[in-house]
Amino acid sequence: LGDLYERNRQWKRAVEALERVVKLDPEQDEMITARMQLGRILSPQLGDAKGAIGHIEALLELAPAHRAGLKRLVSLRMDNGPLPAALQAAERLREAAEEDRDHAELAWALLQIGRVEQQQGDKKAAAKAWHAAVCLVGPGGDAAKEYRALLGRDEHPKRYADALAEHLRRVAAGDLHNEDLSTTFLELARAQYENLSQVEDALATLRGGLDSYPRHPQLWLALGDGLAKAGRQGEAIEELRRLVATDPTQADAWRSLARVLQEQARHVEAAIAIAPVLVVGEPTAVERNLEAKHRPRPGWAQPGSLGPATLQAISAADAEEETALIAL
Repeated sequence: LGDLYERNRQWKRAVEALERVVKLDPEQDEMITARMQLGRILSPQLGDAKGAIGHIEALLELAPAHRAGLKRLVSLRMDNGPLPAALQAAERLREAAEEDRDHAELAWALLQIGRVEQQQGDKKAAAKAWHAAVCLVGPGGDAAKEYRALLGRDEHPKRYADALAEHLRRVAAGDLHNEDLSTTFLELARAQYENLSQVEDALATLRGGLDSYPRHPQLWLALGDGLAKAGRQGEAIEELRRLVATDPTQADAWRSLARVLQEQARHVEAAIAIAPVLVVGEPTAVERNLEAKHRPRPGWAQPGSLGPATLQAISAADAEEETALIAL
Protein backbone atom coordinates (compact mmCIF):
# COMPACT_ATOMS: atom_id res chain seq x y z
CA LEU A 1 0.00 0.00 0.00
CA GLY A 2 2.84 2.37 0.83
CA ASP A 3 4.40 1.62 -2.55
CA LEU A 4 1.17 2.48 -4.36
CA TYR A 5 0.77 5.75 -2.49
CA GLU A 6 4.38 6.66 -3.26
CA ARG A 7 3.94 5.91 -6.96
CA ASN A 8 0.84 8.10 -6.99
CA ARG A 9 2.78 10.86 -5.22
CA GLN A 10 0.39 10.72 -2.26
CA TRP A 11 3.21 11.41 0.16
CA LYS A 12 1.34 11.76 3.44
CA ARG A 13 -0.70 8.60 2.92
CA ALA A 14 2.47 6.74 1.91
CA VAL A 15 4.15 7.84 5.15
CA GLU A 16 1.13 6.78 7.23
CA ALA A 17 1.12 3.33 5.64
CA LEU A 18 4.88 2.83 5.99
CA GLU A 19 4.92 3.99 9.60
CA ARG A 20 2.26 1.38 10.37
CA VAL A 21 4.60 -1.21 8.85
CA VAL A 22 7.42 -0.04 11.13
CA LYS A 23 5.18 -0.27 14.22
CA LEU A 24 4.34 -3.87 13.35
CA ASP A 25 8.06 -4.73 13.76
CA PRO A 26 8.28 -6.91 10.64
CA GLU A 27 11.16 -9.12 9.46
CA GLN A 28 14.46 -7.29 8.97
CA ASP A 29 14.24 -7.05 5.16
CA GLU A 30 10.75 -5.55 5.30
CA MET A 31 11.80 -3.15 8.04
CA ILE A 32 14.81 -1.98 6.01
CA THR A 33 12.63 -1.44 2.94
CA ALA A 34 10.07 0.58 4.92
CA ARG A 35 12.74 2.72 6.63
CA MET A 36 14.42 3.37 3.28
CA GLN A 37 11.16 4.53 1.70
CA LEU A 38 10.41 6.79 4.65
CA GLY A 39 13.88 8.30 4.39
CA ARG A 40 13.21 9.01 0.74
CA ILE A 41 9.70 10.47 1.16
CA LEU A 42 9.97 12.55 4.35
CA SER A 43 12.76 14.59 2.75
CA PRO A 44 12.53 16.28 0.36
CA GLN A 45 8.88 15.50 -0.42
CA LEU A 46 7.48 16.55 2.98
CA GLY A 47 10.35 18.73 4.19
CA ASP A 48 11.01 16.58 7.26
CA ALA A 49 14.79 16.08 7.12
CA LYS A 50 15.02 15.21 10.80
CA GLY A 51 12.46 12.43 10.45
CA ALA A 52 14.16 11.11 7.28
CA ILE A 53 17.55 11.02 8.99
CA GLY A 54 16.03 9.21 11.97
CA HIS A 55 14.62 6.44 9.79
CA ILE A 56 17.87 6.01 7.82
CA GLU A 57 19.94 5.87 10.98
CA ALA A 58 17.53 3.26 12.40
CA LEU A 59 17.97 1.29 9.18
CA LEU A 60 21.76 1.43 9.57
CA GLU A 61 21.52 0.10 13.11
CA LEU A 62 20.02 -3.04 11.56
CA ALA A 63 22.42 -3.16 8.59
CA PRO A 64 25.51 -0.99 9.20
CA ALA A 65 26.97 -1.60 5.73
CA HIS A 66 23.72 -1.04 3.79
CA ARG A 67 25.12 1.03 0.92
CA ALA A 68 21.84 2.50 -0.31
CA GLY A 69 21.10 3.63 3.24
CA LEU A 70 24.58 5.07 3.68
CA LYS A 71 24.29 6.92 0.37
CA ARG A 72 20.94 8.38 1.41
CA LEU A 73 22.38 9.44 4.77
CA VAL A 74 25.30 11.16 3.05
CA SER A 75 22.92 13.12 0.84
CA LEU A 76 20.68 14.10 3.77
CA ARG A 77 23.65 15.22 5.87
CA MET A 78 25.19 17.13 2.96
CA ASP A 79 21.92 19.04 2.51
CA ASN A 80 21.05 19.53 6.17
CA GLY A 81 24.30 19.17 8.12
CA PRO A 82 26.22 19.02 10.23
CA LEU A 83 29.24 18.58 7.97
CA PRO A 84 31.18 16.30 10.36
CA ALA A 85 28.23 13.89 10.31
CA ALA A 86 28.17 14.03 6.51
CA LEU A 87 31.89 13.24 6.41
CA GLN A 88 31.44 10.34 8.82
CA ALA A 89 28.63 8.89 6.67
CA ALA A 90 30.69 9.29 3.49
CA GLU A 91 33.65 7.53 5.12
CA ARG A 92 31.38 4.65 6.14
CA LEU A 93 30.11 4.40 2.56
CA ARG A 94 33.69 4.46 1.25
CA GLU A 95 34.61 1.54 3.51
CA ALA A 96 31.55 -0.47 2.45
CA ALA A 97 32.17 0.18 -1.25
CA GLU A 98 35.84 -0.76 -0.92
CA GLU A 99 34.90 -4.04 0.74
CA ASP A 100 32.42 -4.84 -2.05
CA ARG A 101 34.82 -3.57 -4.76
CA ASP A 102 32.10 -1.30 -6.14
CA HIS A 103 34.26 1.28 -7.88
CA ALA A 104 31.40 3.51 -9.02
CA GLU A 105 30.00 3.81 -5.50
CA LEU A 106 33.49 4.26 -4.09
CA ALA A 107 34.14 7.13 -6.50
CA TRP A 108 30.83 8.74 -5.47
CA ALA A 109 31.78 8.47 -1.79
CA LEU A 110 35.17 10.05 -2.51
CA LEU A 111 33.44 12.86 -4.41
CA GLN A 112 31.30 13.64 -1.35
CA ILE A 113 34.28 13.38 1.01
CA GLY A 114 36.12 15.93 -1.13
CA ARG A 115 33.13 18.27 -1.11
CA VAL A 116 32.80 18.13 2.67
CA GLU A 117 36.53 18.65 3.16
CA GLN A 118 36.48 21.64 0.84
CA GLN A 119 33.50 23.16 2.66
CA GLN A 120 35.40 22.68 5.92
CA GLY A 121 38.37 24.54 4.41
CA ASP A 122 40.72 21.59 3.98
CA LYS A 123 41.56 21.78 0.28
CA LYS A 124 44.49 19.40 0.63
CA ALA A 125 42.17 16.66 1.94
CA ALA A 126 39.63 17.50 -0.79
CA ALA A 127 42.33 17.16 -3.47
CA LYS A 128 43.40 13.81 -2.02
CA ALA A 129 39.85 12.44 -2.20
CA TRP A 130 39.22 13.70 -5.74
CA HIS A 131 42.62 12.41 -6.90
CA ALA A 132 41.61 8.94 -5.69
CA ALA A 133 38.25 9.24 -7.47
CA VAL A 134 39.90 10.16 -10.80
CA CYS A 135 42.21 7.15 -10.45
CA LEU A 136 39.05 5.04 -10.32
CA VAL A 137 36.79 6.56 -12.99
CA GLY A 138 38.97 8.78 -15.17
CA PRO A 139 38.21 12.33 -16.35
CA GLY A 140 34.44 12.07 -16.64
CA GLY A 141 32.09 13.22 -13.90
CA ASP A 142 32.08 15.77 -11.12
CA ALA A 143 35.15 14.53 -9.24
CA ALA A 144 37.49 15.35 -12.13
CA LYS A 145 35.74 18.66 -12.75
CA GLU A 146 36.07 19.77 -9.14
CA TYR A 147 39.62 18.43 -8.92
CA ARG A 148 40.64 20.46 -11.98
CA ALA A 149 39.33 23.59 -10.26
CA LEU A 150 42.00 23.14 -7.57
CA LEU A 151 44.92 22.80 -9.99
CA GLY A 152 47.55 25.48 -9.84
CA ARG A 153 47.23 27.29 -6.54
CA ASP A 154 45.96 24.41 -4.38
CA GLU A 155 47.22 21.31 -6.21
CA HIS A 156 50.10 20.70 -8.60
CA PRO A 157 48.83 19.92 -12.13
CA LYS A 158 51.12 16.90 -12.31
CA ARG A 159 48.99 15.18 -9.66
CA TYR A 160 45.99 15.34 -12.00
CA ALA A 161 48.01 13.91 -14.91
CA ASP A 162 49.31 11.19 -12.59
CA ALA A 163 45.73 10.26 -11.64
CA LEU A 164 44.73 9.92 -15.31
CA ALA A 165 47.81 7.81 -16.04
CA GLU A 166 47.03 5.63 -13.01
CA HIS A 167 43.48 5.08 -14.32
CA LEU A 168 44.90 3.87 -17.65
CA ARG A 169 47.36 1.61 -15.83
CA ARG A 170 44.69 0.02 -13.63
CA VAL A 171 42.39 -0.67 -16.58
CA ALA A 172 45.27 -2.21 -18.54
CA ALA A 173 46.10 -4.41 -15.54
CA GLY A 174 42.49 -5.58 -15.29
CA ASP A 175 41.88 -3.98 -11.89
CA LEU A 176 39.22 -1.64 -13.31
CA HIS A 177 36.74 -1.80 -16.17
CA ASN A 178 36.29 1.00 -18.67
CA GLU A 179 34.90 0.24 -22.13
CA ASP A 180 36.13 3.48 -23.70
CA LEU A 181 39.44 4.99 -22.62
CA SER A 182 39.69 7.40 -25.55
CA THR A 183 38.51 10.34 -23.41
CA THR A 184 41.17 9.52 -20.81
CA PHE A 185 43.92 9.45 -23.45
CA LEU A 186 42.73 12.80 -24.84
CA GLU A 187 42.49 14.44 -21.43
CA LEU A 188 45.87 13.15 -20.29
CA ALA A 189 47.50 14.46 -23.47
CA ARG A 190 45.78 17.83 -22.98
CA ALA A 191 46.98 18.02 -19.37
CA GLN A 192 50.52 17.08 -20.35
CA TYR A 193 50.65 19.67 -23.11
CA GLU A 194 48.71 22.59 -21.61
CA ASN A 195 49.44 22.23 -17.90
CA LEU A 196 52.91 20.70 -17.88
CA SER A 197 54.41 21.70 -21.27
CA GLN A 198 55.35 18.06 -21.81
CA VAL A 199 54.96 18.05 -25.58
CA GLU A 200 56.68 14.74 -26.31
CA ASP A 201 54.81 13.01 -23.49
CA ALA A 202 51.51 14.32 -24.86
CA LEU A 203 52.34 13.03 -28.35
CA ALA A 204 53.33 9.65 -26.91
CA THR A 205 50.02 9.50 -25.02
CA LEU A 206 48.06 10.19 -28.21
CA ARG A 207 50.01 7.54 -30.11
CA GLY A 208 49.28 5.12 -27.27
CA GLY A 209 45.61 5.97 -27.57
CA LEU A 210 45.70 5.30 -31.32
CA ASP A 211 47.33 1.94 -30.64
CA SER A 212 44.20 1.06 -28.66
CA TYR A 213 41.73 2.89 -30.92
CA PRO A 214 43.40 2.94 -34.37
CA ARG A 215 40.70 4.89 -36.24
CA HIS A 216 39.50 7.20 -33.48
CA PRO A 217 39.07 10.59 -35.21
CA GLN A 218 39.50 12.80 -32.11
CA LEU A 219 42.74 11.07 -31.11
CA TRP A 220 44.04 11.27 -34.66
CA LEU A 221 43.10 14.93 -34.97
CA ALA A 222 44.69 15.74 -31.62
CA LEU A 223 47.89 14.03 -32.77
CA GLY A 224 47.96 16.08 -35.97
CA ASP A 225 47.34 19.31 -34.09
CA GLY A 226 49.95 18.39 -31.47
CA LEU A 227 52.59 17.71 -34.09
CA ALA A 228 51.86 21.05 -35.73
CA LYS A 229 52.16 22.89 -32.41
CA ALA A 230 55.48 21.13 -31.84
CA GLY A 231 56.78 22.54 -35.12
CA ARG A 232 56.65 19.19 -36.90
CA GLN A 233 54.42 20.34 -39.76
CA GLY A 234 55.49 17.61 -42.17
CA GLU A 235 54.41 14.87 -39.77
CA ALA A 236 51.24 16.79 -38.94
CA ILE A 237 50.27 17.00 -42.61
CA GLU A 238 50.92 13.29 -43.06
CA GLU A 239 48.71 12.32 -40.10
CA LEU A 240 45.90 14.71 -41.07
CA ARG A 241 45.94 13.50 -44.68
CA ARG A 242 45.65 9.91 -43.45
CA LEU A 243 42.72 10.92 -41.26
CA VAL A 244 40.72 12.65 -44.01
CA ALA A 245 41.50 9.81 -46.40
CA THR A 246 40.02 7.39 -43.85
CA ASP A 247 37.02 9.59 -42.99
CA PRO A 248 36.40 12.51 -45.41
CA THR A 249 33.49 13.78 -43.28
CA GLN A 250 35.82 15.09 -40.54
CA ALA A 251 35.44 18.84 -41.05
CA ASP A 252 37.79 19.74 -38.20
CA ALA A 253 40.50 17.56 -39.72
CA TRP A 254 40.18 19.39 -43.04
CA ARG A 255 40.39 22.68 -41.14
CA SER A 256 43.54 21.61 -39.32
CA LEU A 257 45.12 20.40 -42.54
CA ALA A 258 44.33 23.71 -44.26
CA ARG A 259 45.73 25.67 -41.31
CA VAL A 260 49.03 23.78 -41.33
CA LEU A 261 49.34 24.22 -45.11
CA GLN A 262 48.64 27.93 -44.73
CA GLU A 263 51.39 28.19 -42.13
CA GLN A 264 53.76 26.79 -44.72
CA ALA A 265 52.56 29.32 -47.31
CA ARG A 266 51.08 26.50 -49.40
CA HIS A 267 47.96 28.54 -50.15
CA VAL A 268 46.59 26.62 -53.11
CA GLU A 269 46.80 23.32 -51.24
CA ALA A 270 45.20 24.97 -48.22
CA ALA A 271 42.29 26.13 -50.39
CA ILE A 272 41.85 22.60 -51.72
CA ALA A 273 41.90 21.27 -48.15
CA ILE A 274 39.30 23.76 -46.94
CA ALA A 275 36.89 23.11 -49.82
CA PRO A 276 35.33 19.95 -48.27
CA VAL A 277 34.35 21.98 -45.19
CA LEU A 278 31.85 23.80 -47.40
CA VAL A 279 30.13 20.43 -47.91
CA VAL A 280 30.59 18.50 -44.65
CA GLY A 281 30.82 21.35 -42.13
CA GLU A 282 29.74 24.91 -41.41
CA PRO A 283 32.42 27.14 -42.97
CA THR A 284 33.31 30.51 -41.52
CA ALA A 285 33.56 33.64 -43.63
CA VAL A 286 37.36 33.35 -43.58
CA GLU A 287 37.17 29.78 -44.84
CA ARG A 288 34.78 30.74 -47.63
CA ASN A 289 37.13 33.55 -48.68
CA LEU A 290 40.14 31.22 -48.71
CA GLU A 291 38.33 28.71 -50.88
CA ALA A 292 37.06 31.41 -53.26
CA LYS A 293 40.45 33.06 -53.63
CA HIS A 294 42.19 29.87 -54.65
CA ARG A 295 39.26 27.90 -56.07
CA PRO A 296 40.46 24.82 -57.97
CA ARG A 297 38.85 24.17 -61.33
CA PRO A 298 38.51 20.46 -62.10
CA GLY A 299 39.11 19.10 -65.59
CA TRP A 300 39.65 15.88 -67.51
CA ALA A 301 42.29 14.79 -70.03
CA GLN A 302 43.89 11.69 -71.48
CA PRO A 303 47.20 10.71 -69.86
CA GLY A 304 50.13 12.50 -71.54
CA SER A 305 47.91 14.94 -73.43
CA LEU A 306 49.05 18.00 -71.45
CA GLY A 307 52.31 19.08 -73.04
CA PRO A 308 54.32 22.23 -72.20
CA ALA A 309 52.34 24.43 -74.62
CA THR A 310 49.02 23.31 -73.19
CA LEU A 311 50.16 23.85 -69.62
CA GLN A 312 51.25 27.39 -70.48
CA ALA A 313 47.76 28.13 -71.73
CA ILE A 314 46.05 27.10 -68.49
CA SER A 315 44.78 30.06 -66.48
CA ALA A 316 45.66 30.13 -62.78
CA ALA A 317 43.78 31.61 -59.86
CA ASP A 318 45.97 34.71 -59.56
CA ALA A 319 48.92 36.40 -61.23
CA GLU A 320 51.53 34.78 -58.98
CA GLU A 321 50.31 31.31 -59.83
CA GLU A 322 49.98 32.24 -63.53
CA THR A 323 53.68 33.13 -63.55
CA ALA A 324 54.52 29.82 -61.91
CA LEU A 325 52.62 27.87 -64.56
CA ILE A 326 54.18 29.80 -67.47
CA ALA A 327 57.57 28.78 -66.13
CA LEU A 328 56.63 25.17 -66.78
